[in-house]
Amino acid sequence: MKHIKVLILSIVISLLSLPSWGEVVSSTDIVWRDYLWYEKFSDTPFTGTVTGELQGKIENGKIEGAFTFFFDTGQLDYKGIYKDKEKEGVWSYYHRNGRLKRIETYKDGSSNGPLKSYYKKGNLQSEGNYKDGTREGVWSFYNENGRLEYKGSYKDGKKDGVWKQWDLLFWRVSETTYEKGVKINDPNDIVVGKDDKVIGNSFSD
Repeated sequence: MKHIKVLILSIVISLLSLPSWGEVVSSTDIVWRDYLWYEKFSDTPFTGTVTGELQGKIENGKIEGAFTFFFDTGQLDYKGIYKDKEKEGVWSYYHRNGRLKRIETYKDGSSNGPLKSYYKKGNLQSEGNYKDGTREGVWSFYNENGRLEYKGSYKDGKKDGVWKQWDLLFWRVSETTYEKGVKINDPNDIVVGKDDKVIGNSFSD
């Protein structure tokens, strides 16, 4: 019997230590102050559930778990998950017209992993990877019609190696070499066909 009472007491204490999500307020009733969320006219960091343009749970003034943000029009702005008060996993961002704007991956609050961004009309704008908050590896950038314009690699967030720029009007590719973000040669133009195969040297302007 004594052991049962100790077990029940332990469970009660554990439950009391958990955050209470019982209070539900509108996002218009909370304010951002000193990097924490507060209910209006309160000096205590807010804990509870938020509805409205911000939707999710807040613990001791900090967002925790799945959270969704909306534009003032009601259209989805962005959404994702907070873990230990930091962005974690895949986050999705949207244009005001409802189309996807960007998909970005986070770890411990920093960009880590693949990223894709899109124009308002839905065509791919850029794609690449982040490592510890900086661009890393091969990145590609496209024009609004979906054609490749730039492609090259980043190292520690700086351009490194050969970067190519496509001039689609004249089917010409300009190659520029970078080292630790510094351009080390003037662009070298070559002419390519529609299959991107080299067909000759660039003509003079």
